[in-house]
Amino acid sequence: MKALKKSQTGQITIEAVLVLTLFASAIVFITREMRQAEWARSIAVGPWAMIAGMSESGVWAPRDKAIKYHPSVDTNRRLSIEGPRE
Repeated sequence: MKALKKSQTGQITIEAVLVLTLFASAIVFITREMRQAEWARSIAVGPWAMIAGMSESGVWAPRDKAIKYHPSVDTNRRLSIEGPRE
């Protein structure tokens, strides 16, 4: 392999610094956007609304809507595996 000249090693150093700066900027931008969009919250809370309704009332619906179909509240409902009768 050919030996690098002093000017070439300086160029490699500058390019490495620029690439690292670019990566750091991208990481900061992406993490800021993720925090503002609250993507983790939407992933955790969105599905949990339906799961909470099912675990508390036995109906695949959000908790506030499923509560009226709970077996002890809904007189038309005999088993928790039956859906709401309307």
